[in-house]
Amino acid sequence: MSFIHVFRRLYSSATKVRIKNLSGIPSNTEVNINGWVKSVRNHKKVAFLDINDGSCIRNLQVVLSTGEFSTDQYFYGSALEITGELIHRQHKNPNMEILCKSIKQYGTCDPESYPLQSEYDHPLNYTRQFPHLRPRQNMTASILRVRNRVEMLIHDYFQKNDFTHIHTPIITSNDCEGAGALFSVTLDTDEKEKENFFGIPSYLTVSGQLHLEACSMGIGNVYTLSPAFRAEQSRPRTHVSEFHMLEIEMAFTKSMQDLLNILEDSLRHIIKKSLEECNNELSMFHQKADIPNYQTIVERCANESFLNIEYKDIVKLLQSNRDKLSTDIKWSDDLNIEHEKFITTYHGHRPVFVTNFPAKLKPFYALHNDDADGTSASFDLLFPHCGEMAGGTLREDRYDVLNQRLSSLGLENEYKWYSDLRKFGGVPHGGYGLGFDRLIRFLLGVNNIRDVIPFPRASHFCYL
Repeated sequence: MSFIHVFRRLYSSATKVRIKNLSGIPSNTEVNINGWVKSVRNHKKVAFLDINDGSCIRNLQVVLSTGEFSTDQYFYGSALEITGELIHRQHKNPNMEILCKSIKQYGTCDPESYPLQSEYDHPLNYTRQFPHLRPRQNMTASILRVRNRVEMLIHDYFQKNDFTHIHTPIITSNDCEGAGALFSVTLDTDEKEKENFFGIPSYLTVSGQLHLEACSMGIGNVYTLSPAFRAEQSRPRTHVSEFHMLEIEMAFTKSMQDLLNILEDSLRHIIKKSLEECNNELSMFHQKADIPNYQTIVERCANESFLNIEYKDIVKLLQSNRDKLSTDIKWSDDLNIEHEKFITTYHGHRPVFVTNFPAKLKPFYALHNDDADGTSASFDLLFPHCGEMAGGTLREDRYDVLNQRLSSLGLENEYKWYSDLRKFGGVPHGGYGLGFDRLIRFLLGVNNIRDVIPFPRASHFCYL
């Protein structure tokens, strides 16, 4: 690098800025950009570098004079610092570029051994093999930006609606009965026997619900957005072993409709804002989705009311369409993936609340309805493309009834603390859990849930 270039770099008053913010900076301003090379195009008098810093889907074109700069050492994936003059060009594509004044290379990238190339976006199932590198791919970077924005929208919504965020534990001594297979937490020693570190059986949590219930009994409405773990051995494209759950608990509510209202309102708000604020990213994925007119489906979920259908009527619907299904259903059977897909498709790709499931299908803490069918105050929310998005119940708040149920299951000692919540100032309450990663999968229209998680974990799949 010549002396004049070194002088400019050390003493320049260039503004350091990310690419997503360049549109708000006046033309002819000297700016400083850091990013990775996406393409190199050499011509007789000028060369063009496309740079991306991960802040947005758009690349920035950098113009270099071939008389001053050589691009021989710059390959796809190289990390650079560029200082130059920002130029806005109306009615042209690209509509802005940088005239390079100085350039510094932070990291080279060997094109022969680098597994990701610039010619095209590799399929997501290919980049999944390289979890340490795939954030540099346009599609994965877009997914990560969408995840970030949706998480912030969740916090914004519940904070504005007077919910308190709780950090529920990842390691727990309760198994949230019936929620799924568990990972045990043990101390790895040289002995054959594994020492119990906590002195009692402990697990990676499958849900923060029970801890949220304890907190709601003291401070009212609460929520958490936390990791959860399931140890099932199956490996379908809809399941992972580590995922994030949005869970809420509402105190002083006797109505399941309260839960349905807050769930529907929050989701419609989050989907609508995501479509506005992540439009470029979502549009790219919607154009590639296997389902025709996928963006229209997502928009309907933001703008139209969710349907509410009782379980008994869902069973009748499925039975009357038996010829269109490969599996039958009868009263007290749970819904499978085929059923869920049929229900949302039948109703025009709209979200459907299925309410009042048979009590035997729900955990011990679900409040039983006073009806002849033996149902519980429970619901699942089904979404097009991804099936069950959320599920919840009113909780059994009667101390005697809960104790009797725990005793019949042999859990009265293990869950004494849980029944104490009813014994000492308990109130009617309820809540739900929503799969955060499933929400991201729905928003994008991606087929495999592993592709929306930065570092997915599943049976026989734990890279890094």
